[in-house]
Amino acid sequence: MSTLWQQTEAALRAGRLDQAAQLGQALVQTEADNGAAWYLLGRIAARRGRWPEAARHLEQALRLAPDRVDVLATAVEVFRRAGRLPEALAAADNALQRQPEQPAVLNNRGLVLQDLGRWAEAEDHFRRAIARQPSYALAHLNLGKTLLLHDRLAEAITSLQTALRLQPGYPQALAALGQAWRLACRPQQAVECLRAALRGQPDLPAALLNLGNALSDLGQMDEAEASLRRAVTVRPDYVAGWHDLGALYERCERLPEALAAYRQALSLHPEHGPALASLVNAQRRLCDWTDWPANVERLVQRVRADLAADRPCPLWPLASCRLPTTNADRLGIARQFAGRLARRVSAAPLRGSYPPLGKDRLVIGFLAHEFRNAVAGHLMKGLFHRFDRRRFEVLALDYSEPDASDVRRRILAGCDRVIDLRPLSPAEAARRIAAERVHILVDINPYMPGGRPEIAAARPAPVQVSYMYPATTGADFIDYFLTDPVVTPPGHESFFSEKLVYLPPSYLPTDADQPIAPETLGREHWGLPTDGFVFASFNAPDKIDPDVLTAWVRILQAVPGSVLWQKDGGAVVNANLRREAEQRGLDPRRLVFAPSLPSTAEHLARQRCADLFLDTFIHGAHATAVDALWAGLPVLTCPGDTFASRVGASVLTAAGLT
Repeated sequence: MSTLWQQTEAALRAGRLDQAAQLGQALVQTEADNGAAWYLLGRIAARRGRWPEAARHLEQALRLAPDRVDVLATAVEVFRRAGRLPEALAAADNALQRQPEQPAVLNNRGLVLQDLGRWAEAEDHFRRAIARQPSYALAHLNLGKTLLLHDRLAEAITSLQTALRLQPGYPQALAALGQAWRLACRPQQAVECLRAALRGQPDLPAALLNLGNALSDLGQMDEAEASLRRAVTVRPDYVAGWHDLGALYERCERLPEALAAYRQALSLHPEHGPALASLVNAQRRLCDWTDWPANVERLVQRVRADLAADRPCPLWPLASCRLPTTNADRLGIARQFAGRLARRVSAAPLRGSYPPLGKDRLVIGFLAHEFRNAVAGHLMKGLFHRFDRRRFEVLALDYSEPDASDVRRRILAGCDRVIDLRPLSPAEAARRIAAERVHILVDINPYMPGGRPEIAAARPAPVQVSYMYPATTGADFIDYFLTDPVVTPPGHESFFSEKLVYLPPSYLPTDADQPIAPETLGREHWGLPTDGFVFASFNAPDKIDPDVLTAWVRILQAVPGSVLWQKDGGAVVNANLRREAEQRGLDPRRLVFAPSLPSTAEHLARQRCADLFLDTFIHGAHATAVDALWAGLPVLTCPGDTFASRVGASVLTAAGLT
């Protein structure tokens, strides 16, 4: 071996990559017909992350040394990284013809198959590589990551732990294991694992990303932001990093920053489904309708194509209820989401621990994260004490963030027993519910933010019911869905994975003891005209879309002197709505915004200053419709084809206003 060869190899081993590249260029000039020299130059380019350049060097190496299996094995990975998947596959096949079952080639071919979406074949290749070389830590890592992508958490954790046993301190394996612990709802364990990964490789983007997400789960938002920002600093083209940074901003109600992060992700990868779905969701929350029709159409078409091809869908179930999706779309999205949940539950269903039905009372467990001053809690607070205690025992299976509200006090006081599930993981919570011998588990709003549907996925009760969530769960582990004939009219049964149970006259509970404060403040106090007609819509602003606002503007233009009184969405949202109204030819001063009040009783009282409540279209009023009617404010709704659009009609029908 020449001195130049030795110097080049030494520079590469020492990580002096710029020097190695210069020496390698000199080497191929002196040995242009030596395939090994081009192979060495390709390895140097690969270490520098210059994949197209590395691919060109490997191409030349293979022309000169087509039979070298080590060159072919490296070419598989280099071609894959350069986006040349057919050539990567061909190189792998060529290598395996010469040396069947060669572990490195099997591993690299598995990665190519993974990129092509041929997941089962990829898994098979990793397992074959491991069978030939059980100590092959990289193959165990890649198998674990593949299993992780398919929510097979228990198997993934086993594979990743094996990789770490074979190669202690392996940063990439620690990063993947941290992600697995997070998906298993064990964020503290995830943080410890990811910090260990970063001790071994401080700028590993995947570890920084997963650490940021795990810290966010623990509510440590400043540290989470620092980790995610570090990820996109280390790797500015990290699409997942920009997306997850946007998700953190959105969780912190920093919506303009979230929107900017999602747009950055899409600028890097215009076809990135999660970034597109998150962008549309943030736009909806901000009432920022820049390119809205095109973005929504693009997203809906993407969702339908993914569902048809059985690819992971970027839209999660609740978001689908706020967009112009069909009942069939929502069922498909929910089924896919529920399937992923079920695969993540490592424990077998808790069958065998169910109590027999006999002369004892039926035990009903209400599982919820909204036993507090929240929408479901507000609606349900008058329900629990009404059960016949001769026939039923009612348990509050509570994982809510506690507050000092009258809502929480009344809910917990109305139950026979309260089981605190907050400190438990989903698997531990499921075992606790099974130990309580619950006959019927009622999961309240499982897919809403803060919900933990993984608990019901472990099947802790013989009968499981979804309640209050405005669409199907798509889950095999939910047996029944509580509804009524208005929100799910005849013919809608096929859009639900659950059996429908109809409650007369409306599925939505209300509180017959809800107080209304004495009215002391007139219209002038709220900035309303003394004599003009006051239309109101106290729905959250994220239920408003361009079609709704266009309809409202037409109504206001047809009624001189009228105003629209809406829930205050904050400075940015209010400014966006006023700008959109002005673009439709309406004086923006005719939009009046109602600030939040300390109590529901005061909010109900001020509604008497309005004349008519106007509902939204795609996702209509639920609790807001109940509140308006309770305060004596008439409601006008326009039921569509989906459950979420028909709740106002259900409430009005129950009130005798068909």
